Amino acid sequence: MGLEQNNMKRRIRLLCCIHDLRGRGAEKVLSILMEKFDRDKFQIGLFLYHNNFTVKVPNDITIFSANMKTNNNNVGGLFTKTIGSFFKVLAVGKVLRYFMPDVVLSVAGTNLCVIIAKYIFYRRVRIILSEHVIESIYISDSMKGIIKHVLKRLISLLYPRSELIIVPAKGILEDLSINYGISDKKIVVIPNPLDIQMIQMLSKMKPPFSFPKNNSYVIGFVGGLTKEKNVPCLLKAFTSLKNKGVSMRLVIVGDGPEKEELQHLTEELKVDSYVHFVGFQENPYMFMTHFDVLVLPSFYETFSYASIEAMACGVPVITSRWYGSEYIYKDMENCILVPIDDSVVLADAIIRVLTDKDLKDKLLKDGLELANKYDVSKIVPQYEKAIINVLEAVNS
Repeated sequence: MGLEQNNMKRRIRLLCCIHDLRGRGAEKVLSILMEKFDRDKFQIGLFLYHNNFTVKVPNDITIFSANMKTNNNNVGGLFTKTIGSFFKVLAVGKVLRYFMPDVVLSVAGTNLCVIIAKYIFYRRVRIILSEHVIESIYISDSMKGIIKHVLKRLISLLYPRSELIIVPAKGILEDLSINYGISDKKIVVIPNPLDIQMIQMLSKMKPPFSFPKNNSYVIGFVGGLTKEKNVPCLLKAFTSLKNKGVSMRLVIVGDGPEKEELQHLTEELKVDSYVHFVGFQENPYMFMTHFDVLVLPSFYETFSYASIEAMACGVPVITSRWYGSEYIYKDMENCILVPIDDSVVLADAIIRVLTDKDLKDKLLKDGLELANKYDVSKIVPQYEKAIINVLEAVNS
């Protein structure tokens, strides 16, 4: 009798682990999974380091929060990080021993601590890692000195001790395989899920912002205001088009540490009266639907949730050609891909989308087809099957 049949009597105890739920890409993934997982199969707990919520957690999920003080994970030397990691491992371990899960699904920032906690506190649990960053790029960009080498070594040693690693795109698989020596047999690609029905419903709400009623185009950006999103490139492209007499506005949806600097840049470029910072929005889709084009000029991404969400809202997308983008997006078919940090090419691409109706129609049609491939009805069952397969492999 298979495990799936056995668990008709006893549900699988699944502990989901994540650093916090502030509403970024990986947090959206986990939020959707926790809502959509079959409750006849799974009894779900949630562990967080930080008690920060901007996404909803279903009422039937038991929440365990370590209530650690939120800080910048990139601040501090090796000693400080080691002490912080010790307390994180201890917090995970306590929950493992209390909740006694069959499987842990670790997402975004908890992966290393979960594996260590397993071997100290609760060896019988099975670990599935859900990796949402290209670690080699993230570590190179965010870490300094010996910490880079320590983290690379830890990933190489500990990630293979998990039962499975789930990644949303082939670019992450290649990174883990090439740069960390992890067998691709241990890695499976499962794209991020989108609740398209919910997105399209929320997009019909009225936003708390007055979009221009004249003939101005609306250029949009949605995402964290962080360095890797490279919003200055968009501002420079926008400024060049304004200087050529194109009537347009730029609406920036999101918040982050770069906000003040970006606002200063709009003043220096003399476009501050045409650029609107509307902050973080729980419902960005009601803004997206008013965009003539969504532009995401990031230095790097792993999946780009905002791009697929915009496609689901019927908005054409321009995004930079970050590492791995070609595995998801097709240039001049479902979006336009532009070179990283090239504001001249980006400006040309914006004008082309705004003025070439045939191209825009194709981007909208193929973009919606791409978004539909990632609907929850297709993706969540893949996660459920992966979890069950891990337990069946152990018990066989």
